[in-house]
Amino acid sequence: MPPWSHVLSEKQRRQVIQFVKTELVKDRDFQDPDETFTLINYGKQVPSSKESIEKGREVFMKKGKCVECHGNEGRGDGNATQNDEWGFPIMPADLHKCYNFRGNRSDPYNPANVFREVSTGLNGTPMPSFVDTLTEEERWHVANFVISLCPQKEIDPQTNKPKISFVVKSTFVQGELPATLDDPKWQGNEPLYVGLGSQITHKPRNFVRLVDEVWVRSLYNDKEIAFMFEWDDRNKSLINEQAKKIDPNTMPEVPPIGDPVADKGIRNWPIFNDAVAIQFPAKWKELVAPEKPRFIFGDAKRAVDLWKWEATGGAKEYSGKGWDNLTFRDDKHLKLVQADFKDGQWRIILKRDLKTDDPENEVQFEPGYYIPTAFFAWDGHNGDAGRKMSMTTWYYTILEPPVPMKVYLYPPIMMLAVIGIQFWLYARFDTRRRKK
Repeated sequence: MPPWSHVLSEKQRRQVIQFVKTELVKDRDFQDPDETFTLINYGKQVPSSKESIEKGREVFMKKGKCVECHGNEGRGDGNATQNDEWGFPIMPADLHKCYNFRGNRSDPYNPANVFREVSTGLNGTPMPSFVDTLTEEERWHVANFVISLCPQKEIDPQTNKPKISFVVKSTFVQGELPATLDDPKWQGNEPLYVGLGSQITHKPRNFVRLVDEVWVRSLYNDKEIAFMFEWDDRNKSLINEQAKKIDPNTMPEVPPIGDPVADKGIRNWPIFNDAVAIQFPAKWKELVAPEKPRFIFGDAKRAVDLWKWEATGGAKEYSGKGWDNLTFRDDKHLKLVQADFKDGQWRIILKRDLKTDDPENEVQFEPGYYIPTAFFAWDGHNGDAGRKMSMTTWYYTILEPPVPMKVYLYPPIMMLAVIGIQFWLYARFDTRRRKK
């Protein structure tokens, strides 16, 4: 729900409100004799600092008990059994996505917005006011802590979400690729924000998606390439016996009627695996720009190479020749390096050789080229499986060529040469001056 102040005048906004209250909603009495209005007292804002953020974390974990709903790291993986005032299931906010907060999209990194919500609560939700629980200063500390959880990225004014660059930059590293998620080598590679949309072209369509973004990093050396995927998920979904007996592509759809969640227990979904996938054109070098395969599993003329990880199935490779033509390949070239779920977040690493013995079906990587790349994600607790998924259109991956050593050697050599020439000219000029 975007703000409308830049589109409608105040008079027009009030007219819309009256229309909604008198014509659209007729089963509710908006005249509450006990309703009171209190002006928010922002007081003196506490600037964000390391000390303030630590104090905010302390309040979040103990006095405010925010952790009970929002989870240990604020990813909304706490209490998953809550309902809104109308009886619909509702999930706590993921505090790592401040650009999704109610009333926060136009100014997502402003702690004053969080202070306001902590002070007033959110109408219609289980989120209460903390005015009587936390002091003004404590609420500012909590606000600073919450904003510190959210990655600071440039915001796209059209979407009010992090701006998408569409290019995964794979960085060259010397020696072995990282064998763990926390290897320091990953820190030199900036994660790319990948925004996911719903697959709503082919049934079963995903009108109520729960995975809306994934963060991607990539490194490569002279033999292999690795991708790290990170995304928030309130539940660790492992396929159950009920789901194993079902063809996922026959699952009923959730109609696009605005239901807030299609979570475990709400619609009696079988639980499928959480999963993520990355896809490349198998023969990308033969494509003539802007030609590409269809982004949903390729097409009959232009096949794709799809790598998929599943929570209980490991890493598998598929050939795609159409949205209904995805074939498993038992090549065993793709390797799962590590997968971990903790505090509402999945983190995994997939690795493969740059070149394989099957160029007909498998992507062959070369530095310096923009290779079309697409992403997919599935939330098993949301009934996601098969074609019911979150997805992207085409992004690109580029293996950034390593910087030659001469780039580092030439500048100091040139500098020494210039200094030497200066000394030589000075000495020669000084000798001539003395002779005169």
